[in-house]
Amino acid sequence: WKYGESAPDGSPGNGNEVQMVELSDGSIQLNSRSSSGTRLRKLAVSNDGGASWSPLKDHEQLPEPQCMGSVLRYSFPEEGKSRILYAGPGTKRGRSQGTVHISYDEGKTWPMAKQVVPDGYAYSCLTKMPNGDVGLLYEADGYQQIRFMRLSLSTLERHDPQIKVACIGDSITYGAGIRDRKRQSYPAQLQQLLGPKYDIRNFGRSGADVLAINNGPYAKTKQHRAALAFQPDIVICNLGINDHALVEGHQQAFVSDYTNLFKQYSSLASQPKLFLWTDLAPVMPGQPNYQQCLGLRSTYARLLREVATKVHGKGIDMYSPLADHPNWFPDHLHPNAEGAESIAKVVAHTIAPGTHRFARVSWKDEPMGPAEGGFEKAR
Repeated sequence: WKYGESAPDGSPGNGNEVQMVELSDGSIQLNSRSSSGTRLRKLAVSNDGGASWSPLKDHEQLPEPQCMGSVLRYSFPEEGKSRILYAGPGTKRGRSQGTVHISYDEGKTWPMAKQVVPDGYAYSCLTKMPNGDVGLLYEADGYQQIRFMRLSLSTLERHDPQIKVACIGDSITYGAGIRDRKRQSYPAQLQQLLGPKYDIRNFGRSGADVLAINNGPYAKTKQHRAALAFQPDIVICNLGINDHALVEGHQQAFVSDYTNLFKQYSSLASQPKLFLWTDLAPVMPGQPNYQQCLGLRSTYARLLREVATKVHGKGIDMYSPLADHPNWFPDHLHPNAEGAESIAKVVAHTIAPGTHRFARVSWKDEPMGPAEGGFEKAR
């Protein structure tokens, strides 16, 4: 190996705190922390012993919150199977969820990802023990402790089924108004918080409502059909605000239609746990329907709690965490990325208690994208 040039940037941001591993053909792979980039590990390859490098490229299978990670060559192909291990935080949103990834094709793909530390996890170091176990030394508890963990290879390579979470609902679930909704909608941020143990899908539909007599009942949407086909283990539902013009005069129909919607999920073979927002996200002053929605708040809460009781679901209060933050609602109705982050944290703590300890990463203020219909064209 040689002391050579810096690896050129081939993706947003730059790399530092690198780890290196020799590949089976004698080349060297560099695995780098992402600094001011996309919160994905950056990889590059040198074919001349480190004198020069290919451009650093983000790897979609290796998320990280800007943190040093550890790389270990566990075995070469001639030992039966090529294995390269990478250990680091398994989330983009805070130094937690210590995860060991395994590559079987010389670092091209990382199909195995085993979360081994659910909470605080920062800098780390991997080693191969004399008996073949994997040793992992890591910073824990907000850098207050250094811990050692011994893991068997069979544990790391065991396939555990992901917990499937279907986020169903209206434009807030969809991420309307958030310019980078695929990365910053609340379901996307929930995935970042909970890591690879969970498979979280966004089945939000702008304009969706509950009442069958309204313009866009969720029960008739393709997103609902896709969510059912997903066979989720957990369902998180945010619906109701788009029924504001009709709910007062059709309260029992609202409860009946919402209950029937949920029964389609409870009858699935996956037998999902059901969660619904029983205290809806606030409509802020300045929105044309603010006064009406404010007056309906107690009615909504009562009806939604009745639905939760009927379907044996658990209610989520999404009003209290958001009500004092009008700055998170640029159009007075849809939360921005920071508001979506707060929603994701509430949901995460509800379905996986303890995730409230994850550090918050503030998003830069930016103009919101098209909100796709204010009160969503369903009025």
